[in-house]
Amino acid sequence: MDQWDLHRHDIASTANQQDQNTVREIYHTVVSGDTIWKLSLLFGTTVQAIKPANNLTTDVLLVGQVLFIPVSQPVAEPIKEQAIAQPQPVAIQPTIQQPTTQPIPAKTTVKPAKVGTQVIARVNVNVANIRRSATTNSAIVGKVRSGQNITILGRTGNFYRIQSGKTRGFIHANLLTLNQTLSANGQIAVVINGKVANVQGNPLSRNKTVYVPLKGTVENLKMTYSWSKTTNAITVRDTKTTINMNVNSKKAKVNRKNITLTRHPEILHSRVYVLIRTLNETLSTKSHWNSKNKIVGFINKGFGARHL
Repeated sequence: MDQWDLHRHDIASTANQQDQNTVREIYHTVVSGDTIWKLSLLFGTTVQAIKPANNLTTDVLLVGQVLFIPVSQPVAEPIKEQAIAQPQPVAIQPTIQQPTTQPIPAKTTVKPAKVGTQVIARVNVNVANIRRSATTNSAIVGKVRSGQNITILGRTGNFYRIQSGKTRGFIHANLLTLNQTLSANGQIAVVINGKVANVQGNPLSRNKTVYVPLKGTVENLKMTYSWSKTTNAITVRDTKTTINMNVNSKKAKVNRKNITLTRHPEILHSRVYVLIRTLNETLSTKSHWNSKNKIVGFINKGFGARHL
């Protein structure tokens, strides 16, 4: 504190005119920025004098705390009882003792897991059962223990599809904690077949649902993609499935069978985007939106799990 507001201090003094040195009893109300070291410099005393006089065992002060400041100094003339002292501003030169300070934590930027990273989780209970299917009524096919790392393949409802050694099955999501930060800084992560994927554009959250870039998503699912900017016709196919859609139209075909989409494909940021539900409606792939962790998960039907 470079300057002092005299109205913040309650100071009372007594003096013995017969003695050349007198003890001034000063009572100081702590304000923001005060330290014992600063007060010792201001009032011409020491930290070692202030702390025992106030039964202090640490350097921590609380705003509003009243401290007794014992000060010895020569007296030039008597001081009237209850007089208000007028201390002069003191230039603080921290050459004798440095105050105890807390280092300011450096700002860090959370980085999400890199593309291609396999999602790993650890068991957060003493023992977790591996179930044959995604229900607590299904048979137990294995067990994992606290702190053990397992591979995440997908997710069905409240269960993760996992692999531990040679055992595949399902564990309730509450019993596992993901090891990686998959999404960060407001971005939505896309996980396909248990691995972080690059879908050539950022998924977008709009109207309480999520849109994903169609091209990058289907190519990660091992399908081909074409879009005619002239006719806005879209074709997605693999060896077994051909899907025909059109920008701004809910009408679509899957292997020549007509279907109606919940929402038509749209052009956003010069790319074709679709609802994640659109992929459920047209592909042999299931999806899942984890709004808490901002993760969109896709998994092929033949991969052995429904969705992440």
